[in-house]
Order: sequence, then C-alpha cells, then structure tokens
Amino acid sequence: MDIVPLEAARIPEFHAVFCAAHAGSPLPPVGLRRFTVWATTGWSGSDVRVVVAVRDGAIIGGAGLIRPLADNTHLARLSNLAVHPGHRRQGVGTALARHLLDGCDRKTVIASSSVTGPAVPFARALGMTEAMPEAIRCLDLGRLADDHLDRLRSEAVRHSHGYTLEQWSGPTPEHLLPDLVTLAESMNDAPVGDTGMEDMVWDVDRVRQYEEAYARSGERAYVTLARHAATGQVAGFTRIFAEDDRDDGYADQEDTTVLREHRGHRLGLLVKLANLELLRAERPEITKILTGNADSNRPMLAINEMMGFEIVDRWVEWRLQR
Repeated sequence: MDIVPLEAARIPEFHAVFCAAHAGSPLPPVGLRRFTVWATTGWSGSDVRVVVAVRDGAIIGGAGLIRPLADNTHLARLSNLAVHPGHRRQGVGTALARHLLDGCDRKTVIASSSVTGPAVPFARALGMTEAMPEAIRCLDLGRLADDHLDRLRSEAVRHSHGYTLEQWSGPTPEHLLPDLVTLAESMNDAPVGDTGMEDMVWDVDRVRQYEEAYARSGERAYVTLARHAATGQVAGFTRIFAEDDRDDGYADQEDTTVLREHRGHRLGLLVKLANLELLRAERPEITKILTGNADSNRPMLAINEMMGFEIVDRWVEWRLQR
C-alpha cells in the first residue's frame, strides 16, 4: 500500500470511496462538486493537503488536513478520513492519519465524527480526547402541521418590533458585504468547547472568497438579514445552502447569529422562519433541512427544537494536543 497526494483527476474515485465508507450514515452523501472544492482549494483562509491510500492501483482510502492561514495558525483539522468498507481493520486509516500528522507543524489537531461506528475508538487510539459534543438535526418539512410555522412567525413578529428583514439568494450584494463581515465576526460567539479554536478574522475579501468557494461547489445561498430600523445597524442573519444538482430533497442550515446588543427580540427565530419561506418559494423540491449545533448552544437549540428539528445523529469534536 502506498500513500500519495490526491491527483485532481482521481477526485471522483476518492469521492466514490468516501460515499461507500458512509453508506450506513443517517446523513446524505456529500456531492462531488462540494467534495472537489474541499479537496482542492478549501473554503477560505486555509490550505488543504489530501492524500490517498492506493493498493493494486486503486484508491482504498484517503484523508485531508486543513491548515488555517488567516487565523488559528496554531491548529489544523483532520478531515474526511475514509476507508472503503472492504479494506477496514487493516491499518489503512491509521496509516493515513499518521502520514498527515507526521507532516503537520501545528500543535493542536482537531477532527469531528459521529459517535457511532468505528470513529470513536479510532480517534482515541490516535490520542485524541473529546472536546465538544454536538448533534445533527433535521427539519422534515413534510411532517410539519400546516399552521405550525405560521404560529411561530406570529410570535416572533410580536417580539421584534423595530426591525426589518432583507433577503436574497446567491452572492451577497456588494453594498451588503460590510454587514456580512460584522455578522461573520459575530459567529465567533458560537461555542467551541475545548477544541482550542480562537476567533476567526473576517474582511470583505474573505467573505467573497468564502462565497466563491460555495458557488464552485454548486451550492446556492438563501439568506435573511435583520436590521434595526431606527439606527440602520445590522442585527442578525441566517443562511441555508442548497446544492443545485442534488435530488434527495436536502439542504444545509448553516450560520445563524444575532449581535449581542440586539438579542432578546426573537430575531433568531424570526430570520430562520423568514429564510425558510424564501427557500420554499424558490426551491419547493427541498423537503429536509440539516443543521448541526453544539450541545452547549442552548439558545439555538431552543429555536431549532421549537421549529421541529429532530436529532438524526450525534457527533463529537476531537482534539489532539501535541
């Protein structure tokens, strides 16, 4: 078995192995275009090194190491480690991880995995410790009562007088990019547990790079922003990403934040409900929304549970201190 850098022409082959390795997961597979962005350029402010294990000319596993460059330069993330089911328990995953870790110059290495399957004993065997429990939840739109979201929206509107909403899909309009910088920085309030992660640093160029990467991955953003009417200050936002070419009805609920000085007005609930309406109007074929949250993020969990999100898998963030 050889461990070699992943060549661009063989990304579809590794993607097929990755999907086979996760065939029993309750989560849908990652699309090829998104997988390609991860394996080549990453999302923004980092570099990516991906290696694969090759036996008899065929890829049987692979993994990536993401090194932040704009911030968090003390850590790296071990990402998307996968071994084909037919080649497990032969040391392939350990060899891939050790290969990347031996060449890593960062003191802290983090990773994430489901708590089911072989990932937990594997991470512990590498010397990793649990840094933050989290869960993946799904909102099944087909199972919601017709008036459930309407009732929640009426309640949110009643508590959010003095705020207006702005919505769009696709790239952020140029004049709103400074607001997106403020909102991205507000995401630093999200729990990080014991991962050792520090605040991410954002500017307009990085927001553009982030959105361009998602566009290359074939995903379109659906965004709702709340603004304080009296001052014009941005107050919060949320966004959902949906892949253009997937046909399984899934989309991903990503960032949601409300700036500290505007909390207590049900804005988190307001923007998420309004954004869901935007998504349903533009993409009626989407019926399931996935989201992930740390167990300690009680305010966001309360909103998600109120909306009807239900746990489909439990995950954990791991940390290796070297």
